[in-house]
Amino acid sequence: MLCGKINNVMCFFCQRNPAVKLRLMCRYCSDHYGRVLWDLNNPSVEDVCIAWRKGLRRSYDLPICTQSLFVPAICELLPLKYELLQRSLWCIDWCHCLCCLFFTNK
Repeated sequence: MLCGKINNVMCFFCQRNPAVKLRLMCRYCSDHYGRVLWDLNNPSVEDVCIAWRKGLRRSYDLPICTQSLFVPAICELLPLKYELLQRSLWCIDWCHCLCCLFFTNK
């Protein structure tokens, strides 16, 4: 589903500059974000990260041989796996704060 969304954005906005394509891709193709706990040890997470990097390459018109480690840095983003880890940690922290608030009010 992610690949289809990225293809749609790149197809409809192919004439835009790379920064605009990147912002559109981040807005319309990032439903993997949110307050969701991901199992980051699951091998399918890497497939999502690969598809995301391919989309980043396409948005900036980078060659396929561009080292995958550098792609997020070129786009001034965190690697997707780190972004998911950060959001998972925020979610855990948020739940912890809610539990503390709930139990201190009783």
